[in-house]
Amino acid sequence: MRDLHLYIGLAASPFVLLYAVSTIALNHPTWLAERVSEPEVRTAAVLLRDPEDADSLALGREVLRQTGVVGEIMFVRREPEERRLEIPVQLAGEKTTIKVDLATGQAVIERQQSSLITSLTYFHKMPGPHVVAMRGNSLPVALWRWIADAAVCAILFLAATGVYLWTALRAERALGVVCVGGGVAVFALLVLGMVL
Repeated sequence: MRDLHLYIGLAASPFVLLYAVSTIALNHPTWLAERVSEPEVRTAAVLLRDPEDADSLALGREVLRQTGVVGEIMFVRREPEERRLEIPVQLAGEKTTIKVDLATGQAVIERQQSSLITSLTYFHKMPGPHVVAMRGNSLPVALWRWIADAAVCAILFLAATGVYLWTALRAERALGVVCVGGGVAVFALLVLGMVL
């Protein structure tokens, strides 16, 4: 059990580190602020059949296919009066916005590079609860969903085996009581802070 605890902990440690650094970046955005690069802008011709009736995800995928953009479709904003579409697309390391003029068939593609910290926070938030039906529409995020689930299972295993080893190893019991008590106290304070 001790060996399993050790090796699974070592395997899960890069994911714990990723979540730790990205949490600090999310909570304190000015600490790890990035310089925003100038966006690259290009145009492409797009031909869409019945865009008003098409499913949003299918429409977004078709626009990505025709423009050669790769990434996770965040949402598809339709502006029927102006006959326009806006599709933000994200990938670790870059953000792209595609604006399609349905009247002319022209797409303006604005691509902006992002930093390593922004990439870490991107993975931290993905696939995420927003627009759930569209999440995982790119291969990297579909794979990341399974990797994140595996990391969570590993952390749950570490917690369970840690408690087991704490009860089994007599020399660690006193310090274990202090650590568990500290964890319970912090958790209780967080719950009280949310309730009050």
